[in-house]
Amino acid sequence: MTIDGELDVGKTLKGFARDFDQELRARNAIHHHDQFDDLAIQGIGIATMMGTDERVGPGWQLVARIGYRRSSREWAERVKRRSKDVEHYLDAVAKAMLEHCTFLDEPVDSQETKKKAV
Repeated sequence: MTIDGELDVGKTLKGFARDFDQELRARNAIHHHDQFDDLAIQGIGIATMMGTDERVGPGWQLVARIGYRRSSREWAERVKRRSKDVEHYLDAVAKAMLEHCTFLDEPVDSQETKKKAV
């Protein structure tokens, strides 16, 4: 919000980009540049491959399973936590928009009537 009570859209968007930088970078990398890259997933893959080789030993299969469970739990916790952050952020932005964007108070019918009159 600015001092005069108006919504500062630029600062709001910059704040969103700053607060959710990691998620935005991961999404952009997947959709625009490279495949998703995660060291934990790579480690699980290497342990799985090593576990299939009899010369190395089946203990690596256990390492892969433990790594998978730990990584899955961490991702699930992060997704839950960050989705709540996004929800709070969107609620705050929606509230600010409803308070300061007066055109949102008008019913759709009256907006269309104004367009036809012009």
